[in-house]
Amino acid sequence: AKLEAARSVSMNRGLRRVKEVEDKGMITMDRSSGEIAIKAPFEFSPVKPGPKDDVPPDPAFVSTEAIDTILENVLDLSRVFESPLQVEVQCVVGKGGTPAFWEKLA
Repeated sequence: AKLEAARSVSMNRGLRRVKEVEDKGMITMDRSSGEIAIKAPFEFSPVKPGPKDDVPPDPAFVSTEAIDTILENVLDLSRVFESPLQVEVQCVVGKGGTPAFWEKLA
């Protein structure tokens, strides 16, 4: 009985912490799948392929402060569950350049 009570308290506390992170407005978590959705985009500085588009420049964020805030929220959620995270990033391919250029940039 004590174990069940402890689990219940722990689960309620964890769900409360998830809600607190979500209330910051940057991310949401699907309670059934555990999938985290980021509400704000990770905006990168524009990149244009040049004549030597085999070597793309290093990607740069438009606002590192915004990215830091989002990633802090993701980190807060990972602390609730104390388990590894799998991060999947999807990018929109820009105009011009070869597919190899955009693959290297990603």
